[in-house]
Amino acid sequence: MVGKLGQPDVEMSMPASFQVPADGPDIYRCVVLPVGGNEERYVSSFEFRPGNRRVVHHALVFVEEGDQVALLHAGIDEQFVYGRLDFAGKVPEDEFEIVVNLESWTNQDSTPRRELRLETLIAAGGVRSWKVTAHGTKKALATSAEPAEAQVALARNFEFRVPLVWLQAAPIAIEKVRGPQDSEETTRLRLRFSLWSNRLPVDALPVEGWIELEMLREEDLTGQ
Repeated sequence: MVGKLGQPDVEMSMPASFQVPADGPDIYRCVVLPVGGNEERYVSSFEFRPGNRRVVHHALVFVEEGDQVALLHAGIDEQFVYGRLDFAGKVPEDEFEIVVNLESWTNQDSTPRRELRLETLIAAGGVRSWKVTAHGTKKALATSAEPAEAQVALARNFEFRVPLVWLQAAPIAIEKVRGPQDSEETTRLRLRFSLWSNRLPVDALPVEGWIELEMLREEDLTGQ
């Protein structure tokens, strides 16, 4: 397809469309698109073409090099929120941090009900230490030395779990999640993964962005 910049050398598309709700907070989505080929090439310009320009404000596009992140996953069950970060190749040997920000929201709030931050220090391809802290507090809810009910693991992929109660959340009925705006129960969680080096974010990593989870019960997710 010929765009404003002329005939492109490479065209990439999302594997599936994403439906933007008519209301609610801003939603950020990260999509990793393989370019293909192993030859060295330079990006001189790019054009972003949203399916519906009325609901897309802007896009950030990064070129990721080396063994970095391939996929991100997140989900909940009755007790925990889970997350997983899959590396495209081997876990980097250099020292860096994986930071996961977690937020819980009600339908009526303009700010998060509860905010957590999971910081994991990676070195030589393994976990050196980690901690979970709540926004506005100095004392950690859990650490690698005293994990409580939280868990962090790194083998081929980075994985974690955090109790929902720490986010003042639990799965609820679908009519409450998608119902009246005056509900005081947590109706959704937001998670953001990022990589840090020397206490600064890694600029070339395309995983900055929020994943949003509705607090639906299993029977509502499966349609039973």
